[in-house]
Amino acid sequence: MPKDMVFAPVARSLITGKSPVAGTASLNQSEEFGTLNLRLADETARAAAAKALGVAVPKTANTFASNGSVTVLWLGPDEWMAQAPRDTLADLQAALEAALSGQHAAVTEVSDHSVAMVLSGAGARRILEKGCPLDLHPRTFSTGHCAQSHFLQAVILLAQLDQDRYLLRVRRSMSEYLWDALADAIAKG
Repeated sequence: MPKDMVFAPVARSLITGKSPVAGTASLNQSEEFGTLNLRLADETARAAAAKALGVAVPKTANTFASNGSVTVLWLGPDEWMAQAPRDTLADLQAALEAALSGQHAAVTEVSDHSVAMVLSGAGARRILEKGCPLDLHPRTFSTGHCAQSHFLQAVILLAQLDQDRYLLRVRRSMSEYLWDALADAIAKG
């Protein structure tokens, strides 16, 4: 991409001014990383991407892999989302584009598409169950799992980071709605 075509990420979201919420669960913003959408048509492209990312590209549906700084979430049979610290994202994108050159693949920076928040605490799963239709019981959805779903009317990407900690990504335009709905559910216990 030509240097003059690079856009700075949106500096704020609709929840920038919101204070963290605490109660039966805790809700916090998580904007320290940027995101890349990966379209990888075959195993050769997945292997090249994994090498450039320094972390496996999950083959199993609704799972994610992480090396601590880079996380790759499965979105579909040929689609993944890579999250990385914002200050490393441009270099990571360049490494991916070089590794995938000549292959049937696409790397698209989509950091401005969504907002991330973390819901954590002993009541986090119960809060999510109030508005998300997924079966979140640990036998079917546990650490290392992710899925696209919704919470009430907000379309989300949900990833279980630890036993009682979830990452939620939502379109920027729906971030305040989701934040307020989760905060309300936390307040009502």
